[in-house]
Amino acid sequence: MTMKNNTLRVILYGLTWFLGIVSLTLAVDATLLRSKQPDIFFWSGKKLLFCTGVSFFGLFALCIAQKFQPAFKSNANRSLTPEKVFIFLLGIIFLSQLKEPATTAGDLEFQMEGLRQYVRGDFNEFNSLRIPIKNGNLSEDRVEPIIWYPPGTMILLLPWLKLGVPSDWAARILMVSALACGGGGFLRLATKLNTGLVARFAFSVVLARNLVKRRTRGQCSYLRG
Repeated sequence: MTMKNNTLRVILYGLTWFLGIVSLTLAVDATLLRSKQPDIFFWSGKKLLFCTGVSFFGLFALCIAQKFQPAFKSNANRSLTPEKVFIFLLGIIFLSQLKEPATTAGDLEFQMEGLRQYVRGDFNEFNSLRIPIKNGNLSEDRVEPIIWYPPGTMILLLPWLKLGVPSDWAARILMVSALACGGGGFLRLATKLNTGLVARFAFSVVLARNLVKRRTRGQCSYLRG
């Protein structure tokens, strides 16, 4: 009977926890969404009501989940923490990708080209890009400030390029470091919020898999924060 009750608690805990996380995810997504249906998904009374209601339901579900959280009888595996599993998986995935060339694409590559030009000494303006003059003499170009992208990432990449590290590898190292810090912080926060151990181990696996490169339109790109 006790085993049956424990199984029921685990099922109820997993169900309520899942409903809470999904509801909060929908609330955040609806808050950030820009849609062609302004009556529902833009900044309106309906959207405010939807986000508030879904957020309240998600928090309520997570509170209920705490009441069904299964208790672990043994602390024998206390040394195996989700943070350690996350760092271990992150290291394994990173080492497995060392044989492949580091590549960047999209907005990051556009900004990094300007950083490479800056390090080479093509111009003195940081976070800028030398481009040809449109409809003009192709032998001439101009320096265009990159005002639509924040310079924070380039500031962090600059020391690596100054040391002679290739820009693509510098970007990979920076992204792995950022993912390690952010993922570790998220798992610590989950611990502070008394999230179940099983859920935190699941988080650690999902977070580590973010390092796996995604192929879009024939190009390889890494997670960009």
